[in-house]
Amino acid sequence: MNLSDFKEIEKRYSFNYPKLYYRLLDSGMLDWGLTKPDWYKTEFPKLKSKPPLLLFGEDFEILSSKEEIIEEIDCFSDEDDYRQTKKEFYNKFIPFGKTGAGDLYCFFLDDKYNIHSIVLVWHDANEANILSENLEDFIFRQLLECVIEPYEEGLIMSGDFKENINNQLFTHKDFISTKQNKILQEVYKREMDNGLLTRNEVTKILSEIGIESSSFEYQEE
Repeated sequence: MNLSDFKEIEKRYSFNYPKLYYRLLDSGMLDWGLTKPDWYKTEFPKLKSKPPLLLFGEDFEILSSKEEIIEEIDCFSDEDDYRQTKKEFYNKFIPFGKTGAGDLYCFFLDDKYNIHSIVLVWHDANEANILSENLEDFIFRQLLECVIEPYEEGLIMSGDFKENINNQLFTHKDFISTKQNKILQEVYKREMDNGLLTRNEVTKILSEIGIESSSFEYQEE
């Protein structure tokens, strides 16, 4: 995707992407390479030394097609869609990533079409999880959660785990706060023991710097 693609989506749904998202775009951080069946063999080796946005994140895959993003947004307002989204949420979920199972990471818009928070919208459950108030905090959360019991077959374990996470921190450090960067540096120094953090530790760290989680139902009863 390029600048004109993002501008087209903004105009179509009457909102503005965060300035940080445009900084990521300008820095090439939204480019995961060409989407194709052999991506792991052809694209991943080029990316792993300078990881783009959350390449080694916690169950995160970037949405890199304007058409796919528009389709996902419009599905929420399709009365025949299996999720039966409440009308109050039509055009309020702007996807930018997804999980391996197809759940969507979205910018969640308020009634004035300003970005309210970052949410994970579950496709097979009537639930949307608020993960953070802004993109910076979402990135920080992901950089913490990706070192909780990393999945053996996941990208983060392809090659050297420590090298991968440190490379990712290096390319992401300018998109998080100084305090968040320092926390991650300390965590990443730990010795590997089924991961570097427990989920309880992550919850405590997030709470201490004011990043709380909550959820709401988004489907009709």
